[in-house]
Amino acid sequence: QDFKSIHQLEWEKHKNFETNESLIGNTNETIIDLQTRETQLNATIFGYLPYWATSDYLQYSLLTHIAAFGVNINSNGTLGNDHGWPWTALINEAHAHGVKVILTAILFSGDDIHTLITTPAYKNTFFVNIRNKILEGNADGVNIDFESLNNADKGANIVNFMNDLTTFLHNAIPGCEVSYASPAVNWGGYWDLAGLANACDYLFIMGYSFAGSWSSTSGPMAPLTGGSINITNTVNTQYGTVTLNNPQKLILGLPYYGYHWITVNGEVRASILSNVGSKFYHSYQSGADIYGEIWDAQSQSPWYRYDDGDDWHQVWCDNDSSLGLKYDLAQSKNLKGVGMWALGYDEERMELWYELYNQFGGTELLAPNAPEKFRVTIENATSLRVSFSNAPFATQYFVYLSNNGISFPDSIISGSNDLLIQGLDTDSLYYFKVKAVNDSAVSKPTEVLAAIPSINQNEILIVHGFDRNDSGNELKNYIRQHAEAFKKQNIDFSSCSNEAIISGKISLNNYEIVDWILGEESSVDESFNFTEQQKIKSYLQQGGKLFISGSEIGWDLSNLGATADQQFYADYLKTEYIDDAPLGQSSTYYNIQNKNDEIFDGIPQFNFDDGTHGTYNVDWPDAITAINGGKNCLLYSGVSENDGVAATYFDGFFPNSTSPGKLMYFAFPFETVYPESVRDTLMSRIIQFFKIPPADIKSEKILPRKFILFQNYPNPFNSKTKISFYIPESGNINISVYNVLGRKIVISNQNNVTPGNHEFVWNGKNQNGISVNSGTYFIRFQFTDNRNNVYTDIKKMVYLK
Repeated sequence: QDFKSIHQLEWEKHKNFETNESLIGNTNETIIDLQTRETQLNATIFGYLPYWATSDYLQYSLLTHIAAFGVNINSNGTLGNDHGWPWTALINEAHAHGVKVILTAILFSGDDIHTLITTPAYKNTFFVNIRNKILEGNADGVNIDFESLNNADKGANIVNFMNDLTTFLHNAIPGCEVSYASPAVNWGGYWDLAGLANACDYLFIMGYSFAGSWSSTSGPMAPLTGGSINITNTVNTQYGTVTLNNPQKLILGLPYYGYHWITVNGEVRASILSNVGSKFYHSYQSGADIYGEIWDAQSQSPWYRYDDGDDWHQVWCDNDSSLGLKYDLAQSKNLKGVGMWALGYDEERMELWYELYNQFGGTELLAPNAPEKFRVTIENATSLRVSFSNAPFATQYFVYLSNNGISFPDSIISGSNDLLIQGLDTDSLYYFKVKAVNDSAVSKPTEVLAAIPSINQNEILIVHGFDRNDSGNELKNYIRQHAEAFKKQNIDFSSCSNEAIISGKISLNNYEIVDWILGEESSVDESFNFTEQQKIKSYLQQGGKLFISGSEIGWDLSNLGATADQQFYADYLKTEYIDDAPLGQSSTYYNIQNKNDEIFDGIPQFNFDDGTHGTYNVDWPDAITAINGGKNCLLYSGVSENDGVAATYFDGFFPNSTSPGKLMYFAFPFETVYPESVRDTLMSRIIQFFKIPPADIKSEKILPRKFILFQNYPNPFNSKTKISFYIPESGNINISVYNVLGRKIVISNQNNVTPGNHEFVWNGKNQNGISVNSGTYFIRFQFTDNRNNVYTDIKKMVYLK
């Protein structure tokens, strides 16, 4: 059947999106002419780049054409949204590498196409307007992406239109290339594909969308073989005349995306119960690495499957092996070349680029894949362990070290993916990132991770799960705000990527508290995939304490998710999704106020970033509300609680729990909160919430809710150490330091201490001002409230003289 292509589906999804600013760049710069290529390929490599995507991952040496997608066309020949064209930054970078830039003209209404191509005045208006747009961007041609044509227009009408356009542009702009995005299958025989090929310089065959939301059984987007309709049939039969007589008129376009379904079982080509949605290659391959890739011999395509306990999931997507077989077909038929929808769908992964490199004569060695499964963990008081998976195509690694997470002046060259970094300062904050290296190229960096050397190895784990790049920040260093907030609370931590959790390299259950960073992670990259959900369930069931923050978690799991995702959101995040932004208005509500609850009481109003305060624009923060025993705790200022809140929490037993656990959930990213002082106070309160035992297991000897005695910092120490504590009400304080024999070394009494945060500093001396010996000491804190209730807590310290 003749369904909407991925071009149209993605355009409809993103038609209200802004163009990625990195494509446009400085519009005052002069657009340069096409330069001579340094790397000659043996075929055309033609890739579409949508306006909402980024050019960060492009390997220009392996491209001959980039189709800028694009400018909207109206039925009367006028131009609609040009999405910021000309894209000065992209054009100049492409031209500098000898890569042609083709402007894509977009129109997906059959009736509008009919009006345009059959009305001479409108047609001529379009010719002039598109010529001017090409000239404005110093582009090298135009690709006509007109889809959903009426059957009556698929023959002579579109052929005549394209013939006239080609003649006009060839005369107006010498060397201008004119192409058409044509279907993989000539359903009903209405298309004159041979005539269409003759009418323009070449056709880009959209060799995909053989399966999708309309399918009744699971299967590949672009089967090479199998059944009566496949890519081999497209080349040999649908375009048979052109392939035989004029193969240089054809570019075989192939998918860098796949599709995810819920199926009746895990068998190949199982009946479909429901659609989950498109899956870009980088996300597919991550899933395949987890669940195991299966090769379908019938279609010569890969896929994977998993059972979430309620449903079977199947995900099909081309990889380097299946694309390579289709490249073989294109070359065996002497086609003009190959192409893809869409560039950037592989993100930082390099497998697909290496396949192009191997197939089409690349001479410039490519960068390796960036290392994955990255983790930085506490080894001891002066050492951290930095580990990651071996990166394909890498010969060694650069491990970068920083004390601020922004500048990385120090690096270590290593042939190993497991390094023990020694000689570090105890209780000091260190940041790391890694690049893979081969003989002539360096990979993209990993995300930035951090840790603090300490004797406390298993208290806090920060999980960096923010993979999405829509924010345009390649630094991936948003762990900084989390790390610095913990540091100010004298709390040591390790950190890892979410892939390290998924692969089992790090266990959540080894840590008392987990801080999971999700930023703006959404449906493309998955806020929590099936494996992550299972690990989080196990962690919470065993009494874990989880802090998660991110702006589109509800949008992904509850609004777009499968039944299992929705159940996880309700049962384990204890939250109901209300809207994808407060009152459904994006880029509007950036101010938060506390609900006068016992956790955040007294914290003044604060903001999260609109893109002008150092992180990124949180334009779609979820509106949520607590359910299943959860409670609301932070509100969007100016929004009724009934319309959704900004944060929820839970304290108690999760489904199938053996111990009570705790959850704090921010529907906005913690790292975007400003000012910094409020961000630090928020983290202090979160830690207080996590540290206080659950209400049902308190006793009279346990400290009152909202009180916390923090671990001293630094620890171990050799000159002085700071002990911080928080009291919820005024009262008297007694602080005593004891040695391991139980002898009292120091005593401090403070009466009528006001509520709030306080500090006590010990300089390693006894009550007489004499330095004590190195060793282990205990600080005993006793708080007496105004009702003469007495509460006590004790911390262990290590003094190194």
